[in-house]
Amino acid sequence: MQKAEERQLKDEKRIADLKYALSTQVELHRTEVQELEKKLDEMTENFNVELTKREISDIELLRLQKNVEELHQAKEECYNVATECAKNLKNRFAKVGTFSSEQNFIRGDPNRDILWISGEAEFFEEILSGRGDFCAFASARGAVSVLEKVGCEHAKVMVQSGFSLSANDIRNPSAEAAALNGKFYNEVWLKGGREITDEAIRKNEKESHDALGEAKKTEEAAKRARLIAELSPPLEPYDTEAGPSLKGHLM
Repeated sequence: MQKAEERQLKDEKRIADLKYALSTQVELHRTEVQELEKKLDEMTENFNVELTKREISDIELLRLQKNVEELHQAKEECYNVATECAKNLKNRFAKVGTFSSEQNFIRGDPNRDILWISGEAEFFEEILSGRGDFCAFASARGAVSVLEKVGCEHAKVMVQSGFSLSANDIRNPSAEAAALNGKFYNEVWLKGGREITDEAIRKNEKESHDALGEAKKTEEAAKRARLIAELSPPLEPYDTEAGPSLKGHLM
């Protein structure tokens, strides 16, 4: 009986120890699970943050791509407008008998077009001034020619070296001079005189342009000749003491 009681006490103690160990293990597992749940919550939050950043980045990327496309489109439109302006300016130059400078445009790059237009615009003032001088010269010559055809011989006197002219001579013209000016403008200048002058201007500009072109070709040919001369080895001097056999080969 006593042994049975001792065995029962031992069993109860072992059961109590097992319960304690099991409760301790459960508590440890519960702590581990809580830590894992905490880490999972942190990872989930970080994932959501990164996902939001990714979405924002994608939106920014799309917006940036759209801005780049719009810039490319605006640049292309600017190039087309600048090219059309350059074309119109070149045509205007041609109409007044003037040659424009060479164009060196690159597709999609309006900067070269704008620089070319800027340079030609600065040159246009010089063109207008020169054309005005030529028209003044042609008009004066035409007026004198008309007077000569009606028997006026004053031009022969005016071209003499002792006869002087000045800008003051055209101040305060007489009524007859003003009337003749209007008559010349209406009956000569508007009825063919302008076209004759335009033709003379074109011819003069073409001759100047062709002369410059020929001068440029001559200069380029001279440069090439100088370059060839610099790169070519010098000729060896002839040896007067060479043997008869060598002299025969040289001759």
